[in-house]
Amino acid sequence: MTPPFVVLSLPRSRSAWLAHWLAGVAQMPVGHDLAIEADSIDQWLGQVARGYRGTCETGAVEVWPILRRSIPTCRIITVHRPLGAVCASLRAAGYEPPMDDLTRRSAALERLAGQAGVMAFPFDALNDPRWCAVLQEHALGMPFDWPTWREASDLNVQVKRDVRLARLAERRPQIERLRAELIDRLAEHRPFVSVGEERWADVADECERLGAVHHAEATAGVEGAFRLNREAMQQLADAGLWRVFVARVDGTLAGYCCWTHETNLEAAAPKTMAHGPFYVSPEYARHKLGMGLLRAASDVLTAEGYRVLRLHHTMHGRGARAGRLYEALGAVEYQREYIWRVGADA
Repeated sequence: MTPPFVVLSLPRSRSAWLAHWLAGVAQMPVGHDLAIEADSIDQWLGQVARGYRGTCETGAVEVWPILRRSIPTCRIITVHRPLGAVCASLRAAGYEPPMDDLTRRSAALERLAGQAGVMAFPFDALNDPRWCAVLQEHALGMPFDWPTWREASDLNVQVKRDVRLARLAERRPQIERLRAELIDRLAEHRPFVSVGEERWADVADECERLGAVHHAEATAGVEGAFRLNREAMQQLADAGLWRVFVARVDGTLAGYCCWTHETNLEAAAPKTMAHGPFYVSPEYARHKLGMGLLRAASDVLTAEGYRVLRLHHTMHGRGARAGRLYEALGAVEYQREYIWRVGADA
């Protein structure tokens, strides 16, 4: 999985410009102050993990202990502007500085900057392409894009004050609930569960490790030794014919649900995906990830025009009970398969 990034700073620290510039380099969406629109910490974490390439946040620094536990691979960057300069800039832009909040966030930002793996930058460094090259390469894992930075460096990207103030007022109840949840989550860890599609090339190694355990449970040795044909699977993935949805708990792969595009040579069948390997590690059973994986796949594939999802299960281990899960989703039994062993080794 390509690691996301989060840039954390105080307001008036060129966060909107950073989001604009890094989105131009990545050619992917980069968020800005996503926390304002989040109804829960998990919703914000979900946006960080899957909704965007990364995000630049001015009010979310206090969530950093949860972020580091929930998305361990996330690349975290801090931008530091003196508190007095932040307040002066806020007043010049027509905002009244919330001093208590800013003081608390400034202290949290300094604590975070001292953590292993966090890259800290002074505010003034954002005018220097040498510093920006380091920042971009850390955030995106890509060589410095000088033309994009040069074009962005001349831009003055600002949040519209009236729009921001109106939205903050409108979202005040949700923001207060988010702050209360933050206090609870900092006091007691709650696992972050994330379900969604990922590129096969990014997850193949993890899936292969978990697949060895899955194979032993699901086949009871009937199909022979476990061995993935990685080359063939990658070719199918490159052609868009092999898709994988994964579940993660605090960043660890907990399960997968794979699909293969099906071509019907006998009938003008609707666009169909055939269910492939489907497994959730038993230690994560309480999170009901099996249902989550199937629903996530259904949502994405339905939006792409698929109208039939062909499901299957084995008769060994927990697979023998999977039919009840499929029926709960509205699937109906269609056919059965048999193994007929022939020849001298039968």
